[in-house]
Amino acid sequence: MKKYDVLIVGSGPIAITTSLLLAKNKVRVGLLIDDLKYFKNDVKQHGPARLFAIAQNSYEIFNQIGISEKIVENSQPINYIRVVDDNSYSKVDFLPQDIDLKNFGYLIDELVLLRFLYNKLNENLDKIDVLYSPSDIKIESEEFFTHIYCDKFTNMSKETEVLDHIYAPLVIGADGKYSTVRKLVGIDIKELDYCETAIVIDIRHTEWPHNGVAVEKFTPNGAFAILPKHELLGTMSSLVWIEKGKISKDDINFFDKSTLKNLILRKLNGYLGAIEIASNPLTYHLKLVQAKQRYKNRVVLIGDSAQAIHPIAGQGLNLGLRDMEGIIKIISFGMEIGLDIGSESLLQDYCRSRVLDVQKMIKGTTFLTKLFSNEILPIKIIRRTGLRGFNNLKWIKKITMKYASGL
Repeated sequence: MKKYDVLIVGSGPIAITTSLLLAKNKVRVGLLIDDLKYFKNDVKQHGPARLFAIAQNSYEIFNQIGISEKIVENSQPINYIRVVDDNSYSKVDFLPQDIDLKNFGYLIDELVLLRFLYNKLNENLDKIDVLYSPSDIKIESEEFFTHIYCDKFTNMSKETEVLDHIYAPLVIGADGKYSTVRKLVGIDIKELDYCETAIVIDIRHTEWPHNGVAVEKFTPNGAFAILPKHELLGTMSSLVWIEKGKISKDDINFFDKSTLKNLILRKLNGYLGAIEIASNPLTYHLKLVQAKQRYKNRVVLIGDSAQAIHPIAGQGLNLGLRDMEGIIKIISFGMEIGLDIGSESLLQDYCRSRVLDVQKMIKGTTFLTKLFSNEILPIKIIRRTGLRGFNNLKWIKKITMKYASGL
């Protein structure tokens, strides 16, 4: 049995970053991970990695834990963003200089970011207990503590220590879209099936470089994003290609590479010239998953455990990091004046602080998805006229850019 100030459950960027920042603030942290491969740096990349967009506010968070320089060296700056309505002349251009930024942030491979975070975690094993259990866990809350039980926890920070029971006044569930913590404490979810599939594939431009320009095209079947990747010659891009319906990887692999390449070229419509396919495709079925409540008893949810949003704006990680900022602020305030950090009143304060931001992001991404896939002629005309008008309204564009950058 072992007691912590805060127990965090999760193995992804939000969980690791939360543990590092809390430990920096002298909080006794236990981090329960469900997979050792990242911790042991035993990960092989197969196919295209998911790209994370790191906005300016998120970059500042990573700067606090000492990995911002590595992010800059190993990611692609977003120098320019263009939003286009299919192959029309209706577009919106976003320039970082308009809000006094050098760039809009960085695009980084998920595995690269995780490697930096886990390396930093390994440097802080004197401050953070990294716990692992190969068996299922059980969660029980009482008046002052939440307890997590299993057959055996191995403390990876102190390899000889084996526990069967850990507890804390507050447990943070940061274990993703299909959160085990959320299920175990009985928090229900709301789901919205977008009836769409995201196809992710890497391509190489063989004629000229991408220059750090990200393009989002909206087509009748869904968004088509061209995301520049970090690479010496600046010729690699990741495509996030959304199509209506459920499509499996096998469905895509049915096409030979030549047919797949021609389909992509048709979508690109001449942008950046000739291409080569540089990876096998991956597919993801898209749905909104939102917890009906952000906390229950002494367990609070952050990141994808609380809300997994549509990838149309590339804001999932940034939204989760803002969740993290909110809960750390509440924990720091509570500990500073001697309050119970898992109390109902503090967790209510945290939830109230996140409602507006989360709802704006959920409603905004859902609205964009429906608006740009609508081919009813009057809607199409209004949409294209609206895009051209929006492009000329600099003050609205500035507000949009600052919000997306977390400023």
